[in-house]
Amino acid sequence: MKKIIFLFLFFTGISSCYSQIKITGFVHDENNKPLSDVYIYEKGTTKTIKSDKDGKFSVEVTKLVDNKYLIEFSIEGYYITQVSGTKDETILDVEIGRKDEKLKKQ
Repeated sequence: MKKIIFLFLFFTGISSCYSQIKITGFVHDENNKPLSDVYIYEKGTTKTIKSDKDGKFSVEVTKLVDNKYLIEFSIEGYYITQVSGTKDETILDVEIGRKDEKLKKQ
């Protein structure tokens, strides 16, 4: 009986260490225009996805530090944006600012 309880507690502990949280959302520019093909990845992992043509995304977050995740959004011509959230914040609305592409005339 003790062995069964030990195994139950052992596997319950392992599964809680590797719990996944599904984060969904919408990524857009400052004019609320959807941004497609934005690279989205969870910091501390190698998992990368892209937003779809409507700016929507869904990513499984596995790395929580102090019950928080950190996701980074990047696309050429825009600032890299990092978003932090808790395991209860699973729907994101992410605005990415465009870099100023005007070159200074000398």
